[in-house]
Amino acid sequence: MLTTNQVVLARLLAANAISKASRTPVEPPQRQVMEALREAIAGKQRELEALVLAGQLDSEAYRETKRQVERWNQAWTSNR
Repeated sequence: MLTTNQVVLARLLAANAISKASRTPVEPPQRQVMEALREAIAGKQRELEALVLAGQLDSEAYRETKRQVERWNQAWTSNR
């Protein structure tokens, strides 16, 4: 069983941890989503470049990757 002093100490430590956590800067969810979308677009563009370098301009993979990049760019532009 905890003593009164241990309970008080635990409450103080918890309050201190909560206080520190609330001061930590956190990006808004919208900004986090936009950053993730930017990273996804960059990754798909690299895939697209790799398909171009491999000479697969007529492949279904190239067309699908290009469509995906275009959709994500539209989402990026409309949500800025």
